[in-house]
Amino acid sequence: MQTLPLFPGDTDNEAVGISAEGVIVGNGRAMGPEGPIAHGILWRQGNPVDLKTLIDAPGWVLQYVAARNPAGAIVGLGKIDGQTHGFLLIPTPDDLPTAPEPVPRVVRYLYPRQHHRLSLPRFE
Repeated sequence: MQTLPLFPGDTDNEAVGISAEGVIVGNGRAMGPEGPIAHGILWRQGNPVDLKTLIDAPGWVLQYVAARNPAGAIVGLGKIDGQTHGFLLIPTPDDLPTAPEPVPRVVRYLYPRQHHRLSLPRFE
């Protein structure tokens, strides 16, 4: 077992999924003025990154990551316009160039009857 480093400002964290390449997804919590504040985290090579900083989704607050599948899709719960909704971040392999360095990965989130394309760095 290995301890994952905390995201700056967090008081605790949890991992919920890991890829064959070692990319880990999970959740972090910090204390806010009105109680705990949760957010999704992705660890790459042991370094925590707030999942929200990796996507372009104005208005979304990604509060809880539930899982990551072997294809890289991430599911969880978040808020937009003050309402809680599920989110699904889907990597789109046909948009990926072949490169050894991290490259942009295109994902989308599902919001009732809308599809939006977002950018998520490739970490494999």
